[in-house]
Amino acid sequence: MNRQQLGLLFVSTLIVIISATSRNINGQGLASRSENKNVMNAEETKLTKKDFLYVVNNTITTLPCILTNMSITITTNTTNDKNNANKTLSVPVNATVGGHCSSVISEMKLIWKENNTDKENTIKFTFINDHENFSLFSIGLNIYLDKNNSSNSTGDWFNATSDTDLRLFVAPVTNGIYKCERKEEVKVGNAKIDIKNVSLIAFYKNGDISAPKEEQCSDKKNKTPTFPYVLRDKNGACTLARMSISLKIPYRKKNMQNDTAIIKVPTTLNVSGACDSSKGTSTMLLKWNPEVSKTESTFANNITNTIIFYLQRDNIESHVSVISANIFIDETHFKDAQNAGEFIQMLATFKDLFSTPAKNGIHSCSEKIFTSIGGITVTMRNVLLVAFDAQQDFASKQVIDCERTYFERDFTYIVWRNDTGIPCTLARMSIDATVLYKKGDSQINRTLNVPSTAVVSGNCGNKSSEMTLSWSESEKNSTMNTITFHIGRNETNFFVYQVAATVYYDKNDKKTAIQGESYSMQDLFSASGINGLYNCTGLSHEIKVDDIHLNITNVTFIAFNTKEYLNPKEVTECPANSGGHKPIPSVVGYPYVVINKENVPCIAANMSISIKVPYATKGTSTTRQTTLIVPESSSGKKMNVNGTCENEKSTMNLIWTENSEVNSQENKVTINFVNDKSNYFIQSMNLSIYLDDHTFPEANAIGSYINVTTGKLDIFSTPLNNVYKCSDKTSVNAQNVVITIDKVSLIAFNKAKNITSKSVNCANTESTDSNVGAIVGGIIGGIILVGIIGYLGVMYKRNRGYGV
Repeated sequence: MNRQQLGLLFVSTLIVIISATSRNINGQGLASRSENKNVMNAEETKLTKKDFLYVVNNTITTLPCILTNMSITITTNTTNDKNNANKTLSVPVNATVGGHCSSVISEMKLIWKENNTDKENTIKFTFINDHENFSLFSIGLNIYLDKNNSSNSTGDWFNATSDTDLRLFVAPVTNGIYKCERKEEVKVGNAKIDIKNVSLIAFYKNGDISAPKEEQCSDKKNKTPTFPYVLRDKNGACTLARMSISLKIPYRKKNMQNDTAIIKVPTTLNVSGACDSSKGTSTMLLKWNPEVSKTESTFANNITNTIIFYLQRDNIESHVSVISANIFIDETHFKDAQNAGEFIQMLATFKDLFSTPAKNGIHSCSEKIFTSIGGITVTMRNVLLVAFDAQQDFASKQVIDCERTYFERDFTYIVWRNDTGIPCTLARMSIDATVLYKKGDSQINRTLNVPSTAVVSGNCGNKSSEMTLSWSESEKNSTMNTITFHIGRNETNFFVYQVAATVYYDKNDKKTAIQGESYSMQDLFSASGINGLYNCTGLSHEIKVDDIHLNITNVTFIAFNTKEYLNPKEVTECPANSGGHKPIPSVVGYPYVVINKENVPCIAANMSISIKVPYATKGTSTTRQTTLIVPESSSGKKMNVNGTCENEKSTMNLIWTENSEVNSQENKVTINFVNDKSNYFIQSMNLSIYLDDHTFPEANAIGSYINVTTGKLDIFSTPLNNVYKCSDKTSVNAQNVVITIDKVSLIAFNKAKNITSKSVNCANTESTDSNVGAIVGGIIGGIILVGIIGYLGVMYKRNRGYGV
């Protein structure tokens, strides 16, 4: 090997070493960024929340429930003695979005101002879920007609609502999206609304909207109404019903064999009956002609099948009280029936079938099956029923689901209020008490069950209540065993904070008893303090009351109830694990903590968060600004922290009331974390801010919410199992709202009961630090390149001198 070859080999080796060194100075960070870039490119092809102009978030789950793009033009026709003028408005893409979400009825409001006016225009879309599809049910308008741009010289409001059950933009409610560029025209009073270029998702429950099932433009010719059964009186519709009804009817054949016939009630039939809202009664008669054979067709027009629903309402609730049927025994369905050509009658009575609140309620039920006297089985699926108040605003209807309906008779132990007679504490549970005591030299365990017939006593307060269960085990011994539940309430939840018990050693012993009290608790049977219900069938609650061990299972529990009608309730389900209640690990120094199902703090944060909120003022075109400070739990304000803990995505909700003396509405900040398998970081933030007149004086939209979200973020990125610490301020924008975070100590996706002491401090110039390797490598590489060029030039000249 000559000198030239050795020189080239040396230079090549040096280049390789330097290149490898420059790549590895920050190798892990650069690799991570490369991987994130690849993931982002893959995700760009998927549908995300940012692809929609108008989004309504569920205030409880913080997930989007309505997402839509649409082009909306409104034409109003205003008439006076001299002129007949039209005014056209276009809903801007930056209109303020409001609304609410429920399982059956959801609403989206778009609010905006026209130029040269401080009046807010509103268009309201009401959507309905019929168990299979969602659709646009109605549109409401509240438009200001100013004197400069309309024939109404004084300036007036135009307020009108479209016909109900428009049945537009129909798509599957499970992972469906409606898309159509075609223009739809809707009449709203004297106004006309043109809607085109529609992309719509409604009643969405999952966080992932990346790949919905697409439904193209609706076919008007085959449009089936949401409510096919409509009972009308002189004032219009009074009872609305949607349901799929089938009857399984047993009958005897001519050969004495038993068989069954299936009768399905058609959706197109004759609806009649009578409504009397003043008396609280409604009777809806469904009538249709049976399917008959050719031999029966001569008299078929005079034969009808009927089903009658009897509905009633009192001051508390409305419900179906009776269902009757009269079914013709035809030869098509009742093959070889002994009594062909006759009728079979059915009658079934109910205490509270399809129950709703007395005022403006709607009942939803996926399936209801019952068997009448005589053995007829009736199956009703996909039920939507408005028994009364059919013409009242649908967006404000109280939705009751049959799977979440509760009545006094469903509970075993009840404490009533002395003043109103309303039940304040209601419980259904199984309780076993094990007594541990010594008799002579022997250790004895005795287990007794609290009977369902135990005497219930107690009291009902605003912040604390009691429920005592008393029972005697022997007719000879009148001495009573007792268990007392002490119930408390804070700003957000109710809970049992202590259990006391007195249990006698022996059922025939009148003198010797064990008494005890549990330690204080704050999570036993805990649910929302306002309209909440705790439900737990899969967890055994083990409570130590000194030498008495209680085992409580199959719990349904309500406390601090103030309503005669118990529905609807905000249900809290117990965790799936069966390990009982373990103490929450110490998180001293972290005011914001989310606990997972294993009782581990998966997210813990100590940070200062301020929110600058601009808002428009009444009667002017000026904009003011209010700065909110997210409080800590010790600040004295009503504060609640909750969230979700998953492997790849987690959330933390900070919920507080800004001024509890003025209003009880809540603000919410939701922080969304992502785990990319090596680091965690904040990916986005959602805000829901309530405009009260104390914090936002003279606000134009007092009583409404500002709902905004940031774009995709990548802040506070930290290796897993490390605490991120940074005192510097970080500001992000959520549309026109500015969120500033500083003094941060944060860990997410934590799996240890004790939070690690390992931490990573923020860098002031992260982008510079992250490129140090590339810069150094580039400089060194440049120097080497110059050397190589010089070296090659020298060798070239030397070779020419040798005549090569």
